[in-house]
Amino acid sequence: MDTSSGGLGSWCTSRICAGSAAEVAAHVEQRVVLDPRFAAAGSSLEVTAPASTDAPATMGPPRRHVARLRFSRWRRPAMVTLEVERWSSDRCELLIRPGPRAPFRSDAYLGAALALVEAVARDVELTRAAAARPDAGGHGGLRRAS
Repeated sequence: MDTSSGGLGSWCTSRICAGSAAEVAAHVEQRVVLDPRFAAAGSSLEVTAPASTDAPATMGPPRRHVARLRFSRWRRPAMVTLEVERWSSDRCELLIRPGPRAPFRSDAYLGAALALVEAVARDVELTRAAAARPDAGGHGGLRRAS
């Protein structure tokens, strides 16, 4: 972490994910409605609400969500945002960005954030793969006439 400029440095973790930013944002929105919690490596990320910003409203699902990252049983969870950013036309970047304060026990926080951003990306990619896979009958959802 570079603190020579007096700043906090970067605690943001990210991963490139298959799918456009709009598709992945829609998946994340649907997923958090059903279950707002992602878990990995003994830590959890619980999405609480879409983040409000002063930027102009975008069409489609929100791409920033406020979340709590719990990486230690005895410490308060770190407030973070889960973000979906455009990377290319068919890929996006998932980010977990901490709040304004540097997280306590930074090694534990960073390990948890890396595992959780990977878990969110894996959830997105598995869902996309399942949706793209044709059903076992190979009829594309059509029923056989009797």
